[in-house]
Amino acid sequence: MKSKHRLSGIILLFFFFWTGGCVTKSRYLAEVAQRESSAAQLQEERQKRAALEKSLEEARAAASKREKDLALLEQQLSLAKETGNKTEQELRDQMLQMKGTFEETDQSRQAMINRLEEALKVTEEEAARRERELRESEKTHQQLIGELQKEITDGSVKITQLKDRLSVEIVDKILFASGSDQVTSEGKGVLKKVSDILKNVKENSIRIEGHTDNVPIGPRLAGKFPSNWELSASRATQVVRYLSELGISPENLSAVGLAEYRPVAPNDTPEGKQRNRRIEIVLYPKDLQEIVSSVEPPQMTDNR
Repeated sequence: MKSKHRLSGIILLFFFFWTGGCVTKSRYLAEVAQRESSAAQLQEERQKRAALEKSLEEARAAASKREKDLALLEQQLSLAKETGNKTEQELRDQMLQMKGTFEETDQSRQAMINRLEEALKVTEEEAARRERELRESEKTHQQLIGELQKEITDGSVKITQLKDRLSVEIVDKILFASGSDQVTSEGKGVLKKVSDILKNVKENSIRIEGHTDNVPIGPRLAGKFPSNWELSASRATQVVRYLSELGISPENLSAVGLAEYRPVAPNDTPEGKQRNRRIEIVLYPKDLQEIVSSVEPPQMTDNR
């Protein structure tokens, strides 16, 4: 009887977590994937460091062996002197030849060792820097989820992390009135929550991206915003300015307008267009230029 009760309790507990905890489960899986990606990057840095350490050790071993060979020849020469052996001159010539070879190669060998040591130092520093960036990104990710839970729940904010890129996606209706580039009171409240967390970011850059749907600018706004390029860029700039006023270091901030060229949903439905009209606040490592270049906008054109 006790076994039956225990089995029933396990089944009920499993059912509770499976049905009531689906959001937690998906978030957990996302966190696991992100941590595995971070661990893989650190593992790659450690492998590079291990390879450099092996090369450095081999170079030092080769130098040590040559020094031992030279010492052995000097001992043989000394013995030849004591015994009057006829090979003294041969040994002397061989030793002088080896010394000459040593002198010729010593500088290049030492230069190689110096290069290896410098490369090892750089690799260690790179691994430590990458680990700091990942720790900061993970911490920021968790803080943003906690602070913006209401906005995440109602669908106005979406937070994602892909490898080194942490993105806070905010739909434009929260931040701007239709056709405007001025941040609304509600938008300022959301950005204040974000800034309270991002002002502590030191290891990563913060890039504000403006996005639109594919609907051309109408005649009423064409004088101020000739195309979606100008509208998206102006909105991104207004967000940068406001975040700077809230205390985020301007050196960490940049703004870019991407118009309709980075959609996250098809533009053939009102829901898709709404998703594409957004501001993204993106955190990425300061020296990962390939990430920056991968999101550079194409040549600006007027699509009216």
